[in-house]
Amino acid sequence: MRYVKLICLTLLGIALQAMLFPQLQISGAQPDAFLLVTVFIALQYGWFEAVVCGAVGGLMLDALLAGSIGPYALLYTAVAILAGGFHNRMEGGFTAILKAAGVSVLCYFLRQVFTLVVAYFSGVGVPMARVFTQAVLPGTLYHAAVSLAWFTIFWFKKMRTHKKHTWQATRFYGRKRG
Repeated sequence: MRYVKLICLTLLGIALQAMLFPQLQISGAQPDAFLLVTVFIALQYGWFEAVVCGAVGGLMLDALLAGSIGPYALLYTAVAILAGGFHNRMEGGFTAILKAAGVSVLCYFLRQVFTLVVAYFSGVGVPMARVFTQAVLPGTLYHAAVSLAWFTIFWFKKMRTHKKHTWQATRFYGRKRG
């Protein structure tokens, strides 16, 4: 059952990233749906499952969007490793939402900065300051808003299915400890 959920989440992330989220652009800024899914898997199940899903989903996105194999697979594998370091640290109430969204926003921001640096050193002639203020920062803020909504939905789903229905006893992410 666990692997079925992981496969469904991976396919959901790919579908959202390839079909829905390009329609949600605001001034060229677009949140990253598959990054949200990869971070969620890393926080919920651990880094290993997230690396597998991130690499496979990244390869699928490479085939769908990039036209070359490698960039998305490498990106989402790195995101899974980074976010997987926060696994088992996402307990608590509403602060878990903020922590999860913070991890997602950090990964998105690092991805944007990495893309900007690669463009600069490849000789594209990108005005770094302008791109940073007009693309990276607005995109990161937009992704932050979507991340808060995304992780709030999963938090309320977790609250609804939790047996005790108490704010203090609810664990947002992570496995139960012995």
